[in-house]
This record gives sequence, structure tokens and C-alpha cells, in this order.
Amino acid sequence: MSKSTFLLLLGVIFFTTGCITFDQKSESVTFHQLSGPVTTPTKKSPIIFIPRANIPVSLRRPTLVIADESHVIKVDDSQRWIASLDRAVSEIIGRNLTKQTGLPFELQTPNENYLVLFIDVEAMHLSTQATVLQLHYRIEDAQGKSLTQGQGQWKTKRSENPIDYVNAQSENFANAAAQIAKDLKILTENKNP
Repeated sequence: MSKSTFLLLLGVIFFTTGCITFDQKSESVTFHQLSGPVTTPTKKSPIIFIPRANIPVSLRRPTLVIADESHVIKVDDSQRWIASLDRAVSEIIGRNLTKQTGLPFELQTPNENYLVLFIDVEAMHLSTQATVLQLHYRIEDAQGKSLTQGQGQWKTKRSENPIDYVNAQSENFANAAAQIAKDLKILTENKNP
């Protein structure tokens, strides 16, 4: 080993020893994801294209945000989403729609016959007695013509524990998808008598 390599190695060791702490344990991180059915489409078309959902600014972070009606927010750095929430919302709605309608969904623009479902999450919070989801949706054809729209609020049992909160919101998204599925069935049955 040359003298300059030895001095460089010694310098690196000298400068980095103050940066390493051995007596502290890092906090473990729990990752969460919305849950929904894994199903295979029973119909080929139309494909439901679901772009990233529009979600409130306060929820656009990797950590799980639990807020109440008065906008008091609880954020715990050790409780995180496994994927971005805007993409997770689109996927969970799509999976539930496939179960309800048999129609396939895509998160990327398809090349074939498709409808577009836009989702605007207006609120995900805790009320005094429930876990609440409120959203607005719009369905368009591939050319951008609005076909229908709707909105709703869904509530399940209040749950402040992160795992229970994610499960409650998963149930709320399933219920929201059931309402969207009714509109999709009307649209697709009218289009394909």
C-alpha cells in the first residue's frame, strides 16, 4: 500500500468516526397499502383507464396521514404508504370495479376501446364516530366527452389505529367503487345492447 493511499484511508476513517453512532436503534417502519380484491376481468372491453387520483395536498406524502374533521393531523414517520396514495387510490378503485363489472382497468392509457375514470378525493378523515371518505368522480369517453359524474361520502367504523384506519378506508373505497360500477354498467349496457 502506498503512503498516499494509507493517508487517504486514515483520513476517511478519522473523519467518519464522529458520524457513526452505535448505541441508538432506528425506529422500525410499518408500510401500509389499501386492500382490495384480486380478480380477473370477465369482459374484454371497454377498458377503464384510471389516471392518478387527485388527492388533497395534506395527504400527498409518503407517511400515513390521519386527520379529524377539525383538520388536526396526526403524522407518524414510522407509518408509511407502500406506494404513492394517488396511484394506490386509482388501483384500489380499479380492482373493485373489475370485481363489480367484470371490466378490465389500466393505469396507463390503453390503445384499445376505453373509458376514462377521473377520481377526485375530497376528504379522508375521522369524524366523531366514523372513518370517512368523500370523493367526486367523472367518466369520459376516449375523446374527452363527459358521459356521467357522481359524488358521495362513505363511512365505516371510526379507527385511529393506522392498520384499522387503512382497512376502514379500503372498505370505503370498495363502497365508492360499487356506486361507480352502477354508472359504468348503465353506460356499457346502453353502448352494447
